Amino acid sequence: MKKLPLFLFLFCLYAFPSIAQNTKVFSHVEKMPSFPGGVEAMYKFIYTNIKYPAKARMNRISGQVTIGFYVNEEGYLKDIYVIKGPGSGLDEEAMRVVELMNEDHRWTPGMHDGKKVPVSYNLPIKFVLQ
Repeated sequence: MKKLPLFLFLFCLYAFPSIAQNTKVFSHVEKMPSFPGGVEAMYKFIYTNIKYPAKARMNRISGQVTIGFYVNEEGYLKDIYVIKGPGSGLDEEAMRVVELMNEDHRWTPGMHDGKKVPVSYNLPIKFVLQ
């Protein structure tokens, strides 16, 4: 029974290698990561692909969802999560659309001291009923 915690710790190190690597994710760098075409292109992509959830539409729920993630050295979005949102399907829809960016829209990675580095990013997405 005493060996169980050690086993679980070692299992986690091998099962989740990103934890073991202890990579530093920056919050501010000399050149922040960017979506291809810039902020305007990013929001155009988001609002072209977003689908207002039926549950939220039926209950007349609108609001802002803030999504957090980091852009790794290759320009892929990692560890995508909801920071804050109104729920009712809006949070999940915002995450779905942000995850779509990894398919065909690799970001330009952040740069610090002349090197590509992982950088955290918070992205607000507004849902407004028409």
